[in-house]
Amino acid sequence: MVKELPDGIHHMTKDSAVELWNEDNPNDLYVSRKNIESYIAGELEDWLIRVVNGEVIGMTGFTIQGSFAYVGGNKARVGTKGNTVAMNEERETWIQAKPKVAGFNVGRGSNETWLAKLKEWKWVINPDQYEGVPEEVINSMKENYGGNWGIKKGVSWKEILSNGEFYNRLGI
Repeated sequence: MVKELPDGIHHMTKDSAVELWNEDNPNDLYVSRKNIESYIAGELEDWLIRVVNGEVIGMTGFTIQGSFAYVGGNKARVGTKGNTVAMNEERETWIQAKPKVAGFNVGRGSNETWLAKLKEWKWVINPDQYEGVPEEVINSMKENYGGNWGIKKGVSWKEILSNGEFYNRLGI
């Protein structure tokens, strides 16, 4: 694939995202691990890549399923910073206020460290029920991920504006 993408975050298919990632990261090829795509109807449909200095340094996938969204497939170049925040913010513009469901199988580090960080980011780990997420989805995640999965509440623009987060992000 000939890549002429400007720096920023770009929306595309999984095949395109993986091809571009692998082209710029030949020593860290994208390989689907046991992930959320194994347990949902089809694959994560929408993908975001982050391009900095003309190279892909991060990627993530998602698919909207009515009242909630599955998220996963995160990949970031070692030594880069800000990928998770930048791509999550862009993903929010697509998912909006829907809860996000994800299974966690970290590629680097430990699941315990990652789960602790996710709790700081307001993920609810291994819940028994969650508004907007069907019971069969929760049961499937428990069966396939044990305690290594979670749900994060979607946040509407009204909530962001009312709690001051919007102004904090602007530095006001």
